[in-house]
Amino acid sequence: MFEVPRMVALPNLVRWTPDGRGIAYIATRGGVSNIWSQPLDGGSLKQLTDFKTDRIFSFDWSPDGKWLVLARGTETSDVILIKEFR
Repeated sequence: MFEVPRMVALPNLVRWTPDGRGIAYIATRGGVSNIWSQPLDGGSLKQLTDFKTDRIFSFDWSPDGKWLVLARGTETSDVILIKEFR
């Protein structure tokens, strides 16, 4: 049996591996995302990417399973404080 780390947001960030023998998923630690693979036979986790910055928002495999495509970048948001709102 395998265990997917808690840092994985399901289901949009999980894909079958091209060979169908495992799952690949986005794991984000400290604001940096990488893609990991977990074999279904209980084998060891394998890190597929080694990014040092930014987040991965989405990924998928090419139809032939030879290429990994992903969207990554920074995520920003604005915080607004409204006082004495009427």
